[in-house]
Amino acid sequence: MVGHTHEDIDQVFSRISCHMKHVDAPTLPALLHAIGDSTTPSPQVVNLEGIYNYKATLENVRGMIEGISGPHQFMIKKKEGKVILHYKDWPIDKSYKTLDIHERIPEDLSVEPVLMNPKMKEEAKKMENEIEKWKMSGRLGEEEVLWWRNYLKLKVMKPNVPKVNQLPKYKPPVQNPHIINENVIQAIQLAEEKEKKRSNLKLKGRKGVKKTRK
Repeated sequence: MVGHTHEDIDQVFSRISCHMKHVDAPTLPALLHAIGDSTTPSPQVVNLEGIYNYKATLENVRGMIEGISGPHQFMIKKKEGKVILHYKDWPIDKSYKTLDIHERIPEDLSVEPVLMNPKMKEEAKKMENEIEKWKMSGRLGEEEVLWWRNYLKLKVMKPNVPKVNQLPKYKPPVQNPHIINENVIQAIQLAEEKEKKRSNLKLKGRKGVKKTRK
């Protein structure tokens, strides 16, 4: 669920932040190498040279479902040649509700790369004018100057990420109940009880304030 999956990510970025306080990274390759050395096991670090513009591809199907903000868990499956959306309010609910969305799926799902922001060229020009100052101040060596001059040419790169249909299929994790700590089980049970509660808002009476009517 959104809002409950950030602890591990926060910890990884915390280690990166602490590590970078003691490491110089004047170029992107140096930064990627430093991030890889920041924690154990070493994180897989990839420079995304381009991404696909899924937002533009799916623009025509935005808003096709009403009440989308209510459910907290979704699952989309293709059954008997049709695309079906399964959803439920909370993970602890016993069963999913379904919605046939097959007819609303666009026939053409060709995805184009995201175009470069025109402002990038302006910023790259400003940075290129500063390279000589960085070199004179000792912040950049000769090899690093060459890297920056080549990088700031802003070559158009194809996305180096797989498309959605090329990603591996999701496999639910297999859990062994015997290795789960009793404290964890208790915390899960308390969370489940909390999710069953429903809010009931009321206005409190204000002491010393007389009610008047006009």
